[in-house]
Amino acid sequence: MEINEISDLKNIKEKLNALINNAIKEKASIGYLNTISFKESEELWNCLENDLDKKNKKLFIVKIKKNIVAFVILSFSQKENALHRAEVEKLIVHSAYQGLGIATKLMNYLENIAKDNNISLLVLDTKYNDDASFLYEKLGYIKAGQIPSYSLNSDSSYSDTVIYYKSL
Repeated sequence: MEINEISDLKNIKEKLNALINNAIKEKASIGYLNTISFKESEELWNCLENDLDKKNKKLFIVKIKKNIVAFVILSFSQKENALHRAEVEKLIVHSAYQGLGIATKLMNYLENIAKDNNISLLVLDTKYNDDASFLYEKLGYIKAGQIPSYSLNSDSSYSDTVIYYKSL
């Protein structure tokens, strides 16, 4: 297993799209209800590339035998009074590779990079009572609160979200 920081998405967009579509199929709450369209993916990756260029975000991928099996985004706050904090976005591990400790290793790597960038507080949100909630709690994230009916599910029902934080 190899973890890399990526700043150029040119040759990996399709692989990242495949990860997103796998997560959607598995009912992960990552901002999309159905398979990500070409237009949506272009918007997503263009915005991310812009943020990577500006150093507002960092993208980390996990490769196993040359296959990208996971990724996560570290998003630095741009507010003057919040430069000490960052948000964890879109932690995605392909379903065939879940349960192998990849998410834990990827989050530990992200946290070390955050510390190296003078980040002392990480925040994130996830769907209430999903597998990610248990992972974040195992990693020492503290539940700050829960927001009811925060996101729409593919069956038109709503899910609560949970806000977590961790002091580094």
